[in-house]
This record gives sequence, C-alpha cells and structure tokens, in this order.
Amino acid sequence: MRIRIVTNADYPDGHAATSRMRCYAKALILEGHQVSVVSTRNAVQLPGKRYLYSGAQEDVNFTLLRNGPSNSGRLSRYLWAYLSPIALLTYTVATLRRSDVFILYFNTAWTRFAMITVLRLFGKKVVLELNEYPYSAEGSRLTRLPFVRPLLRQFVFRAIFPIAPNFIVISKALEHLVATRAPKAATLQVPILAEDRPVQVPWPDIDKNDIYIFHAGTLSEQKDGIYAVFKAFTRAHHELFERHSVRLKFLLTNNMTQPELWARINELLVRNNVEDYVAVTGFCSDDELDQYLRGALALIVNKPKNLQNDHNFPTKLTKYLASGRPVILAAEKTEANRFLDDKVNAITVAPNDSTAISEALVHCFENPAAAREIGQAGSAVCEERFFYARHAQRLSEFMHSL
Repeated sequence: MRIRIVTNADYPDGHAATSRMRCYAKALILEGHQVSVVSTRNAVQLPGKRYLYSGAQEDVNFTLLRNGPSNSGRLSRYLWAYLSPIALLTYTVATLRRSDVFILYFNTAWTRFAMITVLRLFGKKVVLELNEYPYSAEGSRLTRLPFVRPLLRQFVFRAIFPIAPNFIVISKALEHLVATRAPKAATLQVPILAEDRPVQVPWPDIDKNDIYIFHAGTLSEQKDGIYAVFKAFTRAHHELFERHSVRLKFLLTNNMTQPELWARINELLVRNNVEDYVAVTGFCSDDELDQYLRGALALIVNKPKNLQNDHNFPTKLTKYLASGRPVILAAEKTEANRFLDDKVNAITVAPNDSTAISEALVHCFENPAAAREIGQAGSAVCEERFFYARHAQRLSEFMHSL
C-alpha cells in the first residue's frame, strides 16, 4: 500500500512532530508499505533545490515544498504561512495517483478541512492524526483572544470531525473525544513513539562540577508548568550546595517563551542568585540531544491540570525514558500516568509541586543506585510500550481496514 504523510511541520529535521511522523513511516515500512512524507518546510536548509526538494532518509522518501525554515524574515514568514497551505493542496491534487492513503498531520483547522474535503472528493482514503484537544494549546496572539478559540473549536467539531472518516489519536482521552464527536469514524490509539530502541548505557560517575537538569523545547507555562520547574531547580540548587557543596545547573535548548513569563523566571533566578547556572544550548541534533539527556541528573515532565494536558501525551516522555535517566513525572490522571509507577519506573509527584520536584532531584543525587534502577526500569517501559516497531502491525492492520 502506498501511504503519504502530509504535514506543515518540519521534516526531516525537527523535533517532536518530526519524530512522530518518522516513527509512523518506519513502522509502516516494516510491514511492507511504501511511505513518503510531503512537508511545507524543514528546520534547516538541505544542499540542493530551494523548492520542491526531494530526498530520502531511513528509507522514507520525502518532498519539501520549501527546502528550509520559513523564518528567514518577517515578511517571508508571513507570506509562506498563508501560501504554504495552498501550495500543499495544489501539490497534493497534482500527485494524487502516487498514493492510496493520506495521513494528515496538521493543527490548523482550515488546512485540515480543505485537505479532507478535496481528498475525499477524489475518492482517496484519509486519516487525520489528532495529538491535541482542538485549540487547547496556547497558540498565537490571535487564538489567545477569548472568543477565537471556542469558535475554532466548534468549527473543528462541527465541520471537520464529521467528514474525517479515520483518526489516529495519541491518548485514551482523545479516543473518547472522537467516539463522542465522530461516532462513525474508525480510530486507532497510538502513544507517542520512540524512534530508537533504548540502549542501556553505563551509569556515569557524577562529575561534581557538571551536575545538571535539562529541558528540551520551548518554555510553556500551560503545557509544562515551567515556572514551577524553575522554582524546583532553585530550591534543589541551594539544597545540594548546602549538603554536598555542588552546584546544580539547568540547561535549556532555548529560552523561547512569552516575555512576561521570562521576566518572572528571570526575577526568580536573580532573587535566588542562580542566574549564572542557567544556560541555553541552542538547537541540538538528535545525537547531541541524546548526549545531554543521558548525562542529566534527572529529567522533569511537569503537566499542570488543564484541558490540553488532560488529553495529550507528553511528547518529551519517550525520549526522556529512552535515555535511561530517572524521570520525575509531575502529573495526575494523565495518559502518562497509565504507564508509570512511583519509585518503580519513574518518580511521580503532584503537578506543579515545586517542593516535591526539588526533593526528587536531591533524592536522585543522594541515592544514585536507586536512581539508576528507576531509570533503567523506565527505559524498559519505553522499549516495551513505545518503541515504534511494537506498533507496526497495529498500524498496518488499521491501514488495510480502511
């Protein structure tokens, strides 16, 4: 079967969305399907054509409508934001005969609606990938307006769900949402997947001059409760220095967030005299990211109670678990809690509980053997439940059933 993943996210270089699409593709290829990806952009520009670039990575063929990021300038970025959906739709229609099934990976309502409508009009099989409760994320300045998100959400429920015949969802909560809003649709629930089989690496000796925690991705208050994570860091930093004369660091891949939130975080750091122990690594390759994760004291996933977190699955979790480092899961009754048990394969605490998170960090430093066992057990959960190859047959059977 010829399957095409169509997306407006970065491919083949990017982060969470990129990895998830690649996992779908690799899993389906294992079952003998021909899989390709068509994307509107990539995180970096690859050598070669600037537009309509074709290549292959890990047996997955891909086409980029624009070879490179869409942030080279403000005008260019805004123009491409409006033109790329039209270009993607045009390319899809022009190449319809090359694919039998189309998996749509978008978060924008109008692009979803247009693609589903056109593909069904031409008699193609369509699968909508659903990884968030519609318009529950913080979004852009426009969607943060109080009246905008409810309107867009109703458009999704009333115009898109009824015409989407098939769904892949990442959580039980989203599966229930589809069953309620689109009861005739076929649905497959697949958690966030791990690209690589976790490798058990020796637990390194802790270098007292280089103890750190690590956060990958943007700094979101709604999704990650990042302020509570910084509070936990400052508390653990002082606790470890008082007890063991070591200085805990906090490494971030970037400090992108709303200006008012960063101002609060910066004030917290200055007030606690720890601003010199926070550093930004910048964009990391997969190998660099793995190296940072495997060297961390522990990895924190904080999920405050809200509509978004009640329905999604932490995109960082499988990557964190695969590292073999202990994961501190600050969440309650989320999809992630279904897979992890306290002091067995993770350390679980209440969401946004900065004191409990800091105590867990100190515990990992003072009890390295227990931390190692928890990390290794978490890695085993990742291999058994999230490794993409474990879901290959289910995905293939779903595609054949359409």
